[in-house]
Amino acid sequence: MTLPVFWQYRRLSVTVSIGLRNSAREKKIDAIAAVEARGFVFAAPLAERLSLPLILVRKPGKLPNKTYKKHFDLEYGSDMVCVQEVDIVPGSHVMLVDDLIATGGGTLQAAATMFKEHGAFVEGFLGVIGLPFLNYEKVLEGHPVEVLQVYHGE
Repeated sequence: MTLPVFWQYRRLSVTVSIGLRNSAREKKIDAIAAVEARGFVFAAPLAERLSLPLILVRKPGKLPNKTYKKHFDLEYGSDMVCVQEVDIVPGSHVMLVDDLIATGGGTLQAAATMFKEHGAFVEGFLGVIGLPFLNYEKVLEGHPVEVLQVYHGE
């Protein structure tokens, strides 16, 4: 029986240590930004292995300090992401990490826009799984998008 990556420590460790770290290591990055919530699972150990700060991108009301907020539209309504003001350093280079990159048009795009509006540079998007048939590369155009595993169909 094949178990999901979350169920086996060694699979999670290999995913982060080999896959994500090698992709991130090739870029000039000052911080790793993790998208709530499964993105935290991959971004936290990646940031630790690269000795970089971890920035949390969360829903409203989940962070303790003053936050920047960014609204975005979804097919079924709207939502918002937040980052602590102290975490966005003008001139810094940030890599956004999530478990799944699907459409890219919601949370990831809003997070990237928020970082850029406050002076940071978004070096790209890094994910474990990518669904290119949902056209995330077009939506996230202008930034490199790297995923470890691609699924081409529903």
